[in-house]
Amino acid sequence: VRYCEGKHDKFGWNFNGSSHLEELKIILDEMVMIRRLKCNVLEQLPAKIRQVITLSPELIDSKNKTLKAFEKKLVEVGVKGTERRSTLLAYFSETGRVKIRAICEHVEQLLEQGRKFLLFAHHREVLDAVCDLLENSKTYYIRIDGSVSSEDRKSVCDQFQEEEKFRVAVLSITAANTGVTLTAAQLVVFAELFWNPGELIQAEDRAHRIGQKGSVLVHYLLAKRTADDQLWPLVQSKLNVLNQAGLSKDSEINVSNVTAQGKSQTTIMSFFSQMDDDVDDNDLANLMDELEGVPEKKKKYM
Repeated sequence: VRYCEGKHDKFGWNFNGSSHLEELKIILDEMVMIRRLKCNVLEQLPAKIRQVITLSPELIDSKNKTLKAFEKKLVEVGVKGTERRSTLLAYFSETGRVKIRAICEHVEQLLEQGRKFLLFAHHREVLDAVCDLLENSKTYYIRIDGSVSSEDRKSVCDQFQEEEKFRVAVLSITAANTGVTLTAAQLVVFAELFWNPGELIQAEDRAHRIGQKGSVLVHYLLAKRTADDQLWPLVQSKLNVLNQAGLSKDSEINVSNVTAQGKSQTTIMSFFSQMDDDVDDNDLANLMDELEGVPEKKKKYM
């Protein structure tokens, strides 16, 4: 209770907050925690720089009626349990959908610049749209999502690492954020966000790891008046809690571009903050398959 900002509300005890973090850090350091942080162990690793890219409003359908309907439903009194989770995921999914045009424009700009990069997204529709763009432009790329076996992952990673012609790695945030090394790229692009900053940091480190010879630039593509308004401040908040408790020394992310404002925004942000407790990986995969309602697209490697 003392360290989780425990409070009793109409639903019972709520332990989703954080409090007395400096005291908690001292206790952990003195009694139980031996932690080797990456910044201390790998002191010679080049820098990692994060940059917020606010997508062009002209390419974002922020007035999308479906998006607004999900947002309105989430702040209605009485929406909870499975209904709230499914609505939240639908809102998250629709955000990815309305960002596709702007994401593809950003990818086109990077291709024109001759960059080699990793692109992370969460929803199949976003991954497919980027792959379609790359195929139409005759760009060599690899794709790793939940359908790719561990054996195939090694093969396609080797292609990206060793063959200059492979320009882009299209990756699932949750399926490709561990177990792969892609240090041939010095640019990482997040087309979508996720409510757990640990997943994002692990994804960043597919390029920022031993073997990387240069600084790594990370682009976070954000769209105003979408779920990004709640997810981005949440990512910063959770990362700050980890830093204060001594569980991470990752640099802060500037959230000045997109912030949660007003009661409804704060309410939805709090719902996203509970997603790790409410939904496990299998539930998430099943719910997203139901929401997207499309068969698995055959993966193509050019």
